[in-house]
Formats: sequence, structure tokens, C-alpha cells
Amino acid sequence: MDITQTIVQEVVSQCGRRGFVVSASLARFYIIMQLLLEEKDASRAVELPPERIEALVDSAVVTLTRSDCPSLETFKLQASITTTKREQLNRSRTEEVQHKAKSQQLVHEICSKTDPDQVCGDMTLYVLHESKLFSSTNDLVQKETMTALESVIPRGSIAPFISQKFEEKAKQLDELWRIVWGIRLFNKKSPKGGAGIPAYPEETETILEAGRKACETHYEQAEKQAHHYQLVLTTPSIQMTPEERQRLVDEYINRKQFSLYVNNIQKMLEESQSRSEAVKPSWAQLVSDVRDMVGQSSSIPKSAIYPKFIDMSDRWAIFRGLHDDVVDCKKLLDLVVAFQAPFHVTLSQTQVDAALATKAQESVPNKLLIASEVQNPSVTYLSELADGTEKRLEFNGYCIPSLIDGGLLLDGRHGSLSPGYLHLHVNDTFYAFSSERLLKAFARDPFRYLSTDLLQACAKQPELIHLLGLQNELPQDIFLQGTRAASKPREIVKVDSQSQTGQIDPFKDHKYEWNEWELRRLALKVANLRSKKTHSVQTNQSHNRRDNDAQTYLPKTQETQTMQSKATQPSKKVQYIKGLRGNASARVQVVQMEFDQ
Repeated sequence: MDITQTIVQEVVSQCGRRGFVVSASLARFYIIMQLLLEEKDASRAVELPPERIEALVDSAVVTLTRSDCPSLETFKLQASITTTKREQLNRSRTEEVQHKAKSQQLVHEICSKTDPDQVCGDMTLYVLHESKLFSSTNDLVQKETMTALESVIPRGSIAPFISQKFEEKAKQLDELWRIVWGIRLFNKKSPKGGAGIPAYPEETETILEAGRKACETHYEQAEKQAHHYQLVLTTPSIQMTPEERQRLVDEYINRKQFSLYVNNIQKMLEESQSRSEAVKPSWAQLVSDVRDMVGQSSSIPKSAIYPKFIDMSDRWAIFRGLHDDVVDCKKLLDLVVAFQAPFHVTLSQTQVDAALATKAQESVPNKLLIASEVQNPSVTYLSELADGTEKRLEFNGYCIPSLIDGGLLLDGRHGSLSPGYLHLHVNDTFYAFSSERLLKAFARDPFRYLSTDLLQACAKQPELIHLLGLQNELPQDIFLQGTRAASKPREIVKVDSQSQTGQIDPFKDHKYEWNEWELRRLALKVANLRSKKTHSVQTNQSHNRRDNDAQTYLPKTQETQTMQSKATQPSKKVQYIKGLRGNASARVQVVQMEFDQ
């Protein structure tokens, strides 16, 4: 059983007893970060002994209850961004699934009803749901939707719609709501309506403009601060104690993580801006075409105007998606900016001035000479990166040899001061470097820097894991040692199959019995019948049956074995007087007779 949640609860509880409020997401994030070097299985799960778990809990409690700690603030920033991104992704997927489920339910209700009035009402709800205006409280929204719907399918045409098959009705409903929604969008641009329709393009442009400016400002400030830290840390003449140096390193890593998040958000905003600029011309052209078609004639063929409305609906869906993405980016940016100054800065201006005074003038590297000195066939030297290749830089563009050889993570240089880049053929990745010397060292033996030495260096400073993009090396689940059954290795079995193209006759065995005790009972019944025999006195047929083939005539039916032909009705008794008529000597008497029918 996964005990990660149990460990997290224990850490949160102990921190609470010390007077610190620690979120479960932060505690889980820190605990997982400490397990980088643990052995993981195929499912990225680790098994820990009890003493390792206790040490892990103690270490987490000590770290999470510190005050004015740059490394802790870096963990908080990373945990907040990671959790928020996961929540945004889960929310988007949940909303999409719920929207599709509701759409299918409305389609089924529309296709199953036969009353034209009910079908028309459900169609209106379906259009409102697909256009994301189902929860609108504006009565004008529903009124305009019904008006646009009746212009496409009048109430008199609903009866033929009802008579169609389910598949045809479902297909027409998908086109119907897009046409109606396109009509409402055109009315908003006319303007002749469009109540309740958000101004997504304008709102997106406003958020993009403000977001880009904020990203540029915060990124420049963070990079300037990180550059000052880097100058001081790489200047040997500045004297400081190991504790002071480690403090500056922690502050430096925090600023680099801050600037990396801001830069990533800025790139996402720029990508959204590019997508928006690509859609706007086609959207404006569509609106212009529809306006010209409506203005030229009062009777427009449906085959000409309806595809335009469908295209307007599809492009508006792109605007809606861009708006949602930009809003999520703004939330991330606001969250990052909240960590702009989370700790007391120990870097003094005196140290910065001393580092700037001793800084040597940087010269432009001779890239032709560097290319001639790179002789390793497993790598290829590149003086410049092609368009789009910068996104494929490993470790977010940081120089890994500077961390392993020098103990301080430095930026990979870009522009005229860049010593160049290396392309490693094995994994088809690109690497940036902070100096010519480190580039040549990586070119001589690249796998020395891509071995466990890198993970060990990150394990000493876990805040580097997310900064370098190594979060995929972290485990997902924690198990107590010895409590998890060993998983069997995955087996690959190759089987040939053939598709059935002919008729498969259905067959159902009604005498099939799955119950073992019932099968035993039937077996005993059959075995018991084998000891029975038919006696000759049972029936006339069994007495006279013969096994030879010479018998031709069936035995005659005996009277004693068939129903007797006799009356079954009750007898009828008749009584009358005799001698009332006749001679004088006749004697009167009562006569009784019984008739048996």
C-alpha cells in the first residue's frame, strides 16, 4: 500500500505542533524531492525501510519549519506552480468530460421525444449548452437564441425532423447549433443582438498586453539580480565563509527559478499571441463576407450562407480556447510574482561593485577554432542554433559541466558571447555552455556529465531538480519495504488472428450448468436410472412391444384401458296421473318414470 499520504500527514502534524502551518502539497513535494537517488521500479515507486522513513520525516520537519530560508522559498514556488498546473489541467479535462456528457444527454432527449414543442425547447437548451451560455441568467440570451433557431428550423419543420432516424437527427443537431451560434455571433458584430456573448478577442488582447509587459519587467529584474549573484560567486577575490557562500547560492538558485518560470509564462503568452494573430484575419474576412452577402440580397441560399456561420462558430471556439489559456497564464504569473521577494537578501552592493570592478573584459569566442578542436564523433559542434531548436535545449539551457566541475550552476551563453552548442547523437539533444573550456570538456567525455554524478549533485541541492527539468526522475509512490509483492516481468506474446467475415450462427446451450454440485446431482440421477427397468404390466404398449422388424400391426386397444361409453348426466324423473281419460272402468293412479340419458 502507498504510504505517501501517511508520511505527509505525519510531517504536517509535527510542523503544526511546532506552530507552523504547512500544506499537504508542499510536504508531499519536499518528501518526493528527497528520493531522487532511491532505486525505483518500472512504475516509479520506491520501497523504504522504517528507519529511512523516520529520517525523511525528521528532515522534512526541520526544513519546512525554517524562517527566512531561500531554499525553502524555492520549494514553495516550485510546489505552488506544479500544483496549480496540475489543477488547471485536471479542471480542463473534467469540464470537457462533463460538457460532452451533458451534450449527449440533451441529444438523446431531443431524438427520443415526439412532441414538436418539447423538441423545440430542448433544441434551444442544446444550443445554449454548446455555446457555453447555459447558465446565463439574462432572459434576452434565451430569446435571441430561440429567434435564431426558428430562422434556421421553423416550428413547422420540426415534424419532419422528428420522423428521421436517430443518427441523422444527431448529425443535424451538431450542424444546427453551430449555424445558430454563427448567426448570433454575426448579430453581435452587426450589431443587432449578441446578448451575453463575451468579448473574447478584446479581453484576450488586453490580458496578453498586460501579461507581456509584466513578464518583461519581472524577468529583467530577476536576471539582473541573478547576474549579480553569479558575478559575486565566481569572483575568487571576494572573501566569505562557507555558510555565507551557501546562502548566496540558495538565493541565486531562487532567482534563477523565478526568472525561468517568468520566461516560460512569457513564451506561452507569445505563443497565444501568435495563434490569436493567425485567427483574426480569417475571422474578419468571414464577418465581411457574411455582411456583404446579407447586404446584397434578402434571399440568400442556405448552401451559401450556412457554411459561413459554421466557420464563424469554429473560429470563435478558437478564441474561447485562447482566452482560457491566457487566463490560466495570468493566474500562474500572479502566483509567481507573489514570490518576488520572499526572503531577506544578503547580497550587498559592496560585493556587487567589487565583482564588477574585477570583472575582465569578455572576448568573442573563435568558433572556427573551437569547431576544429571538437574531435569526438558522438557529438556535433554548432556555432548557432536553428530556428525552433532552442526549445530542445537540455536542462533548460543551463551548463551542466559548471555544476559538476565547479559546484555552481551557470547559464548557457547565447548570442555573440556564446561558445557554441553541442548536438549529442545518441539522444538527439542539444546542450548549451557557459564557457569554451566547459564546452571542450563536455565534448571529450559527454557521458561523464550525464551519469549519476549529475543526480548526486542535484540530490545535494534538491531545488535544482525542477530548475533543470529532472522531475521525471522522481518517484511517484512510496511503499514500506517488504510490504509490496514483487511485480512479474512483462511478457510479450505474439498471436495470429483473422477477422470473421462470414455469418456466425448464434448458439446458446440451454442445458449448460456451471454449478459443480448441480452437475454431481445430475450425474447421480443418471447413474440411478441405469439400475431401473420397465415391467411388462405397466402399460399395454410396453407389454406388446417387440424389438423384431416383423411386427407390422399395432396392438388393439383394450376396453378395460379406455374410457367407457356410458352416460354421465343425472337421471330425469317424470311423474303423471294415469286413468283420467278412458272408459268408466278405468282406475286413476300415479305413475313415476325415470329417464337415463
